[in-house]
Amino acid sequence: MSNPLKRMMIVTATGLTLLTLTGCYGTQGVNNSSEVNQQVEPCAAIRTLTDSYEQQFRDIRKAQRSLDRITIWSTDYQIVGSSCEIWGWQGGNYNYVCHYVAPDQSSAEEIYQRAKSTIRRCLPAQWTMQENALAQSPGSKAVFSLPEFGGVIDLRMLQTRGITTSRWAVYLMIGDYNSQL
Repeated sequence: MSNPLKRMMIVTATGLTLLTLTGCYGTQGVNNSSEVNQQVEPCAAIRTLTDSYEQQFRDIRKAQRSLDRITIWSTDYQIVGSSCEIWGWQGGNYNYVCHYVAPDQSSAEEIYQRAKSTIRRCLPAQWTMQENALAQSPGSKAVFSLPEFGGVIDLRMLQTRGITTSRWAVYLMIGDYNSQL
């Protein structure tokens, strides 16, 4: 299977996932620089990200902040709301990461299940899905992979600790798999 065909498979699956996610909570599509709320077809947006992944997302990085084991760049390239970032991990792994904080656990579960179902329906049989509970917090993750492709589609639903209450979030990561999360 050729690399462009593999790329198109991941682009289609991830684009449909984002379409499912955005349909659930009403984001405005992709925002590039000053073109806020610009409507872009999800597969075209993902195609851009897949191409950018090959260069460690250098072309869409903005302001940088460094922490102990990770460098985080802001980006004007927003697919899910306005919460997307680029994460550069020690060791040279990179991810484009978007998240959505759900109003409650059942909403997070619905978004996660719909996105997972969309990805599963769209990927050919050669792709595998590993799904299991998260180790560090309540929640689930589904990682779709194809050995010949360097990146993964990593979808997670998890409970986060707030100051007074717990919250639920759904993350979509495009790029290198990271077992630290």
